[in-house]
Amino acid sequence: MKEKLKKLSKKWWFWVIIAFLIIGSIGMESDNNTQSKKYVLTGESVGKYGKEVILNKNTDLPTTKYLYKIPSGNYKVTTTYEKIAVFYIVKDEINTTGSAEYPEELNYVGEAYTLTNGNDVLNEQINKSIEITILDDESIEIVGTETLIFEKE
Repeated sequence: MKEKLKKLSKKWWFWVIIAFLIIGSIGMESDNNTQSKKYVLTGESVGKYGKEVILNKNTDLPTTKYLYKIPSGNYKVTTTYEKIAVFYIVKDEINTTGSAEYPEELNYVGEAYTLTNGNDVLNEQINKSIEITILDDESIEIVGTETLIFEKE
């Protein structure tokens, strides 16, 4: 076996094949790093990145929230919705309030983000895209069933 490998390594075409394999693998790795990664999230559905969280389970007013965990980083966010789509960035932990009526709440980061894909007068005041940063300990909450597209920059 060693003898065959030694003879094979002396052939010029053997080295050409090795060079193509190395260059091809470097090219594929480069393409994977430069392609933008898109995450398409639809509110009120679990999908690949979502989870259902029930706040205040043991009260008369339980509330279901859908949170979406995508990798941390900078994103350009758009929507397919022609009216107004709303989402929040929330911390991954649930806060306890000390209230008997609403003992649990989400920890919101900043204010609500609003987006649209529509063209009416009201929508001219709403952004068509937003740039955000999501940290490791943060998730997305989408209000309603709208679809949002998070494109990692």
